[in-house]
Amino acid sequence: MWWTRGRDGLYAKSRHVDVLSDKLLAGHPADREAPTQGDDQREAPSGGERARHASVMLEFRLALRPDRAPRALLLGAHCDDIELGCGGTILELSRRHPDLTVHWIVLSSTPERAREAERSADRFLAALRSKEVVIERFRDGHFPYEGSRVKEYVETLKARLDPDLVFTHYRDDWHQDHRLVGEITWQTFRDHLILEYEIPKYDPDGGSPNVFVHLDEVIAEAKVSHLLEAYASQASRPWFTRDTMLALMRLRGVQARAARYAEGFHARKVVLGGA
Repeated sequence: MWWTRGRDGLYAKSRHVDVLSDKLLAGHPADREAPTQGDDQREAPSGGERARHASVMLEFRLALRPDRAPRALLLGAHCDDIELGCGGTILELSRRHPDLTVHWIVLSSTPERAREAERSADRFLAALRSKEVVIERFRDGHFPYEGSRVKEYVETLKARLDPDLVFTHYRDDWHQDHRLVGEITWQTFRDHLILEYEIPKYDPDGGSPNVFVHLDEVIAEAKVSHLLEAYASQASRPWFTRDTMLALMRLRGVQARAARYAEGFHARKVVLGGA
């Protein structure tokens, strides 16, 4: 891997574009042969220098509509999916855009988990004035077998909502309910920016996210605290622990060159506007 000096005098990795804050990571780091003596290149900086120069990465920001407040649609198959997958990003977006409207849609639940989900959504959306929380009762684990009903329901969301940003499940998730929701999202919201989130669980299916949102320590800790306090029913789950949640955010933070934490997403189609 080699390093070059940019116009601003800071070091940047060659052929590697990252995004900070509403972040898009495009391309992949390329291992290159070490430069020969005399080339206009420098030795790779130390770890401390890299940390100081992290801001050189390109940043792609959301191009929100100027005629209205931003809107986000969050889709989750189960009651804690949204929070696990994009809870930190929602807290960060709420901090940046207090006028954000959020439609928080959970597709399956039990009475106990519905109460937990309502408490959790209240915590994550506390800073927002405009929000909708809907908890449906499709059968957990059986989404593929009632897929037409799920699809019809998501179509009704499209008919009444016009989100700027849609968060949904990773389309290649091994969980059948997650996977179906991800597929239906793409079938339905064809003209929208869709970010697919990941969920830590038994299945090693996280893939390689290409969009990252940097989270500071306060946001990361708030995400974990809200989840653990709201979902007592999940306390026995081996993946539903503080260290698991923080570990995934820390790993994505390393990959996104964040100060510490990040959440990772999959973006299959992105339009890059003019400068």
